[in-house]
Amino acid sequence: MNSKRIGALTELKRRLEQITIANGFSTDAGKNVLLGENAKLGPDDPETAIAIVVGSSTEEHLGFSKVIVSRVGLSLQAFAKAAPADGADPFLVAEDVVADIKRAAELEDRTLNGYCSNPGFSRASVTPAKRLEASEYVGAKVDYSLTFEEAWGRP
Repeated sequence: MNSKRIGALTELKRRLEQITIANGFSTDAGKNVLLGENAKLGPDDPETAIAIVVGSSTEEHLGFSKVIVSRVGLSLQAFAKAAPADGADPFLVAEDVVADIKRAAELEDRTLNGYCSNPGFSRASVTPAKRLEASEYVGAKVDYSLTFEEAWGRP
């Protein structure tokens, strides 16, 4: 049986994988969604990609009950080649990936199929990433948080 965290992350990855031009999005970044790791992309990798990077959580007990509220930080990182094959402005392509992330992930169901509890899946900030020297990619990240209510010993 999966934990609520695994269920929520799986649903989020499924949503992001819908990001294709054929589905009406601006990019095909959904064809390259990495879960749980920072992307290490080079010249032979795709034009765009998304990495779901899970951060640390804060835990809060609700009084003397066995209910624990867990808030998990999450970054959805958007990557675009610094020299796209079509000659597009890489900064604008990265911004297109950010917009696609918001369209795909921020649906009316903020519980991610019932895995999250109130306030559920919520956006914190958007930050452009500084391009590292000799990096083949530019990017940005969209920070979110996931809120879960768990019973003691039952994630």
